[in-house]
Amino acid sequence: MPAVDPHPVMLPLRAAMEARDVSAVVDCFAPDAVFRSPFTANLVFTGREQIRALTSVVLEALDDLHYTDEVRGENSAFLAARARVGGQDIELTDHLQLRPTARSRSSRSSSGRCPRPLSRCG
Repeated sequence: MPAVDPHPVMLPLRAAMEARDVSAVVDCFAPDAVFRSPFTANLVFTGREQIRALTSVVLEALDDLHYTDEVRGENSAFLAARARVGGQDIELTDHLQLRPTARSRSSRSSSGRCPRPLSRCG
């Protein structure tokens, strides 16, 4: 089992999301990346253009986004964040599968305490 560096360099996705830079977020993903919804197996976003559209909606909905934890192994990473949606606090967790280039090949996100119907929480 590979050791986890307790002080890794910040993942580019984390920096891009905190900067609210949609283009930088999209650049973090491989061209054939897949984003899977935590709410249903039927909601999958494939490729950079679909991930761009999703990211735009998510960043529009999230206020005060800040990451609280990052754990990275050789082939995957987890990011934990807090944000506000419609004035309500939420917690987010992203699981990323990484390629050797550090670009994400897939991502799965989940959130807790979602204050709105799932279709509006991204």
